[in-house]
Amino acid sequence: RQAKYYTDACIYLDLVIEDRKPSVICEDIFKNSPQNITERVYERIITDELMGQVFARAYVLPDSDLDSFAQELDSYYHPEIVSSSTVERRTRNIVLWCKRIINYMNLKHN
Repeated sequence: RQAKYYTDACIYLDLVIEDRKPSVICEDIFKNSPQNITERVYERIITDELMGQVFARAYVLPDSDLDSFAQELDSYYHPEIVSSSTVERRTRNIVLWCKRIINYMNLKHN
């Protein structure tokens, strides 16, 4: 189940294609900046339209209700997901990833 989660996340971020092979973006990351893989993957995450908005809110307004904000956005971008538990689980992971990236940035640049 965990492998499927990460594979689906990589497909969503265009890092792999449907047959689980590296995408052009992924190949570029490994070929041109292998020393910066973490940063390049994080960059891909925060440039995603949905996740980028959650990231910006988490960075600028860290004490706001990020979970509710992420759920509203997810419902807007993915109205086909009707299960509230799926939306909550998905958006909780989005918020956690954004906080992880912010923590990484703070540690790296302080």
